[in-house]
Amino acid sequence: MGEIHTFWFLVVAIVFAIIFGRLGTMLREQIEKANDNKVNASKFKTNKLSQ
Repeated sequence: MGEIHTFWFLVVAIVFAIIFGRLGTMLREQIEKANDNKVNASKFKTNKLSQ
């Protein structure tokens, strides 16, 4: 029975690694997207002022 438990532990560990890796990637993309929006907004404001 010990081998079955080890097998399931490995399966669960791999699934968690995939899930948390994907969540981390999505979080990083959201942060980059938010930073791009701030940069674009500030560029728009400076362009508007310079005209």
